[in-house]
Amino acid sequence: MLKQQSNTTKPIVIVRDVSVVTSGGVTLVPSIFLSIHSEKIGLVGANGVGKSTLLRIIAGVVFPSSGSVDRFGTVAYLPQSGFGDEISVQTLIQNRVNPKDEGLMRSFLGRFGLGSINMSRAVSTFSGGEQMKIFLSVLLSRGPDLLILDEPTNNLDRSGRGFLYSFVQGYKKGILVVSHDRELLQNVDHIIELQPTGITEYGGNYDFYVEQKAVQQQALDRSISSARQELTRNVHTQRSILEKRQQMKNKSRARSYDTGMSKQMRGHRQRKAEESTGKLKDVHGDRVESSKTRVEELLLSVQKKNVIKLDLEHTHVPRGKMMIEMVDVDFTYSSDTKNIISDMNLSVYGPEKIAVEGNNGSGKTTLVRLITGEITPTSGLISVGANRVSYLDQHTQIIDPNLSLVQNFEKLHKGFSRSRIREYLGRFLFTESDVFKKGSELSGGERIKAALALILGGVNQPHVLMLDEPTNNLDIDSIEQLESALQNYKGCLLVISHDAAFLESIGIERRIQLSS
Repeated sequence: MLKQQSNTTKPIVIVRDVSVVTSGGVTLVPSIFLSIHSEKIGLVGANGVGKSTLLRIIAGVVFPSSGSVDRFGTVAYLPQSGFGDEISVQTLIQNRVNPKDEGLMRSFLGRFGLGSINMSRAVSTFSGGEQMKIFLSVLLSRGPDLLILDEPTNNLDRSGRGFLYSFVQGYKKGILVVSHDRELLQNVDHIIELQPTGITEYGGNYDFYVEQKAVQQQALDRSISSARQELTRNVHTQRSILEKRQQMKNKSRARSYDTGMSKQMRGHRQRKAEESTGKLKDVHGDRVESSKTRVEELLLSVQKKNVIKLDLEHTHVPRGKMMIEMVDVDFTYSSDTKNIISDMNLSVYGPEKIAVEGNNGSGKTTLVRLITGEITPTSGLISVGANRVSYLDQHTQIIDPNLSLVQNFEKLHKGFSRSRIREYLGRFLFTESDVFKKGSELSGGERIKAALALILGGVNQPHVLMLDEPTNNLDIDSIEQLESALQNYKGCLLVISHDAAFLESIGIERRIQLSS
């Protein structure tokens, strides 16, 4: 583990040998030692490795199986979800905000674009992004010594993210944040990576972390190459020595017959030769096994490559072909009096890659549902110039939770052999037993990859593909895998996302801005 940067300030939190083990003996969080000062820390790691559990332990929400946490200052914690209080915003303020800080809390609401909300409205009736802003405003008004944030940019619109980035940059106290948002992680002082074996600390922001990981990977590649060369040498030496020993044994036996040596003496010499050969086999065999073990240990350290390579030639559409046409489209839900979509005019031609942007509640998902035909406009016309249109929604409803990944593929795409299905799923980095996981057993990152595999599989690949917040709840490795798949897509792509790094990586050419 890299040594943490020296810090002359007093620690806010000290984590001492903390671990979490289930009643069944499964380790959720390995033994962790960590000292947190007035600094900004980004906590990264694969989905399911225990990041959220570690945050909850540090915040005092849950207790570890062993170890302890010492807190020397005020700690405020914002979870990923679970904000849905049935109380009103006003009651929330009265219950959780010191009267002297209420003005500051309302100021934060204003900076998040919620300054004019109805304070008598129940918190649970706001969107996920709006609830996040409300609770974050409550926490920020307290000015905690350590602010713990679990995926704070999930469901935040672009303006909300922008304010959070600025806040993190200027905050003078401690911040510990779990996030897959690479733009947010550029604003931290250092990165901590949580792995099943423990933590590794990197003394810089996300770019520095990526550089150091690349250096480590290069060193690991060199070690693997060296270990393989040593294995080859040891195998060759073992074979060569044993062959020479066998040749000497054969010559010795021939000489014993030529000199008329007695049968008893020949037997004695043969036993001695076999004992000597056996010792040589043991010595060189141990060296070969040691080399094999070294290679295997190094290979276990190699992380899966974050690349999904696909042949998506069948998604190609001509540049001049009309794909989506919307003329004077309005849409209002029957229970609402206000138009969600008003006077929408849109023309999309060929393989455009378009980002659909707007604040929370501006109608982004509604727009996509109108294009798919899931809902119909209140007025206006919509034309789609493709028969093959696919939509990957936030909840990945294309996946049947009761079927395995292989069975899900068979259900949607007929006529494929099991071996061909497994080969195809392997391109999405589903290998061995992964393909037999039920939909309900897939992690967030696996669900997105699986849904995309189901959409892009078969013989009828979509010419129009729409994605709704595909990077929410994904770890950084999973985002990079998703990016590599979409970079090969040759059809018309519409993406709802506030993740600027993700949009840049997949080559967004045009942006549609919706106003609430």
